[in-house]
Amino acid sequence: MTTQSHTMTPRRTYLIGRARPNAIVGKNRETGEIALIIVGAFLGMMSGLLVPVLSLRIVCLVGFPMLALAVVYVPYKGRTFYKWFEINRSFKRSLRRGTAYRSSAMEAGVSSDGREVEIGPPPGIGRISWLAAPFGPDEIAVLLHADRRTVTAAIEIEGPGV
Repeated sequence: MTTQSHTMTPRRTYLIGRARPNAIVGKNRETGEIALIIVGAFLGMMSGLLVPVLSLRIVCLVGFPMLALAVVYVPYKGRTFYKWFEINRSFKRSLRRGTAYRSSAMEAGVSSDGREVEIGPPPGIGRISWLAAPFGPDEIAVLLHADRRTVTAAIEIEGPGV
């Protein structure tokens, strides 16, 4: 009796859900956030060496790093102070340049002659690509985010009670 050998197909493994952090502790931080924490620690150490009055030295030694950590980590209106600073800075820069992001959502999907139209990623998102994967009798939409090395999957569920 002979057995049929089947060819091994490469297996695709996707991470579905949240992006996993690459940082040693906590989640990934932007370069500006890390620089702010380092500057706060540096100012604290320098004030510990240069301030002659002991009570003021202790306040500065602890205060500068705590202030830097608070700006980066403490939530404020759903974000942090640093995130709001970056949002305001990029908004003011876009106003100065006169380039405002205009969503193509109104024209998305199908053109006037019936062809499908691809929508590019909005500014600041990075490289993304869509693909459809079979999921039982249906298809699942998968978004591959190349810069973050993450995958987001979406499925449309139809049926009674949904």
